[in-house]
Amino acid sequence: MAAEKMSSVNKWRGRSVKDAILVAASDLFYSKGIGNVGVDRIVESSDIARGTLYKHYRGKDALISAYLEERNRLTIEYIVNRAKKALDVNEKVGSVFDHLHDRIGLKGFRGCAFLLALAEVGDSAAVRRQVVEHKAQVRQIFHGILEDGAIDHASVKADLLLILYEGVLTTSASGSVVDAARKAKNIVHVILRDTQISPE
Repeated sequence: MAAEKMSSVNKWRGRSVKDAILVAASDLFYSKGIGNVGVDRIVESSDIARGTLYKHYRGKDALISAYLEERNRLTIEYIVNRAKKALDVNEKVGSVFDHLHDRIGLKGFRGCAFLLALAEVGDSAAVRRQVVEHKAQVRQIFHGILEDGAIDHASVKADLLLILYEGVLTTSASGSVVDAARKAKNIVHVILRDTQISPE
């Protein structure tokens, strides 16, 4: 066991065995698809024994939940920190789309991890709940920025910005729009300036 743990720690650059398992599972879930990845493949990729995986996670469902939880934490943390560095409402909202632009530009981008999970295992109430909660948190970031900036109809405009955000992810994943995140920033200014948007 000690040798196995040391091997895993070395392979995963000092991470704990539990973290190494999650990293391996997360990479596989996103790149190959949740439905195409079984426990055996995760065990092989993380370089640990099957029993070690079950020591840290009850099974694949627990790994899926941990994967989405960590993905949510990192995404929200990154968006919030980036928005904090912006000076005004336009820049703060725009920074969220800059985050998307950077994410989309990464090698291996397949689209929104949460929407992919929903498409693959959306019959799971736990997965559906995590997806809904993640999207609600992104919307809340928009809403908080707009409220802090005293933007009229902050609630409905937050909805519109979330719709725009989701549209960027979808069109970028399909390749139907080139540079979608940068183009979306032009629409952001329209949404923020429009005083005629109905709160209904």
